Amino acid sequence: MRKKILIIEDEVDLIKGLKLNMSYEGFYVDWAVNGAEGLRKALEETPDLIILDIMLPEMDGLEVCRELRHKNINIPVIMLTAK
Repeated sequence: MRKKILIIEDEVDLIKGLKLNMSYEGFYVDWAVNGAEGLRKALEETPDLIILDIMLPEMDGLEVCRELRHKNINIPVIMLTAK
């Protein structure tokens, strides 16, 4: 069974690059372009890893992390930022 990675990022070019590289390595990759959509997908799909931008529309990455932890969802998260 392939491991699933959820990318929550609003920069489409970065999503494409990460998806291409990770898919090549055998991972299944899904994505969301804002925090609210990413949180919904994380709760519904329970990925093995989340790559999460800090600066996102609708709900920032820190809020997404807080909500995941509040709901006792212990998915590993890698946080990204361009700042």
